[in-house]
Amino acid sequence: MRTNDAERRRQEIAEAEYNGVCVIYAPNKLYENAYKYYNIPQLGAKMDGSYTKVYKFDKHEDLTDIEKRFLGLMGKVEKRYGLDENLFSIADIGYDFVAHDGVVLKHSEHQTAGVYDSVDNKIYLDSFNLHLDGMQDKSDFYIVMSTAYTVCHELAHCLLGTNDMTKTHDNAMKQIMDTYANCFE
Repeated sequence: MRTNDAERRRQEIAEAEYNGVCVIYAPNKLYENAYKYYNIPQLGAKMDGSYTKVYKFDKHEDLTDIEKRFLGLMGKVEKRYGLDENLFSIADIGYDFVAHDGVVLKHSEHQTAGVYDSVDNKIYLDSFNLHLDGMQDKSDFYIVMSTAYTVCHELAHCLLGTNDMTKTHDNAMKQIMDTYANCFE
């Protein structure tokens, strides 16, 4: 296998695992043939389109005081970057892996800290993963910095249209992190 093929394969495996797919390695040809016989999808062309990841957002309507305070702080971020008001929303985030025939292969709750929904132009932040409970007596700075990674990660998707696990996304996050604190001057 050439170096660029091996790197592409490593990238495919990393992306599949990032998306929650269990990657099974075939140690030899016998296993590979058995996997094919039982229609276990393979990475690469055979995997494309075999499932989709469908997010579900259960928005919090009755926000706690700390969630209201957090969203107020995110309002400063919206203004700084010229984004729509109320771009940020706190929700319980879940997702389903759905096969092409509509069968749900896997359901997960609270496995994703945040999601940028480009259709609704909203950034949903998972209530469980924000860990805002117990921060009522913390400073605004503490709240902002403890959630900075997730917020900047989703801002990279929103502002620059980047894809996870790419060098472009990493660079965009670094650029946003460098200016993020300026939102709160």
